[in-house]
Amino acid sequence: MWPWRRRSDEDFAEELRAHIAQETSRFVEEEGLNVQSAKARALRSFGNVTGAQERFYERGRLIWVDDIRRDLAGALRNLRRNPGFASIAIVTIGLESVQMRRSSASSTLSCSSHFLTFSPIGLYVSTK
Repeated sequence: MWPWRRRSDEDFAEELRAHIAQETSRFVEEEGLNVQSAKARALRSFGNVTGAQERFYERGRLIWVDDIRRDLAGALRNLRRNPGFASIAIVTIGLESVQMRRSSASSTLSCSSHFLTFSPIGLYVSTK
């Protein structure tokens, strides 16, 4: 394999399938097991196939970059599903970024958004 070429996930999965098939045929021929029992024994002797695939996946990547990419894709998908929320979020972020130059306006906007989002609603139910 050339050093500048990376193995694909499909190539590694095919190698795993070939290894399991080779072990299965060895158990059938040498120990006389039926195919189903031989495959189960080959899988047991190999170990966790999914774990091996996950280790291969993580080996060649910067995981935090992949996590950020997936988080951004999920956020964009949710914003597309909820256009009203998306517009309010975009306007709020835009106002915050525009007002960051003026500290008093920025603090006023931050305080008002904090008041609106984190303060309890003024509805109290009487216990009498």
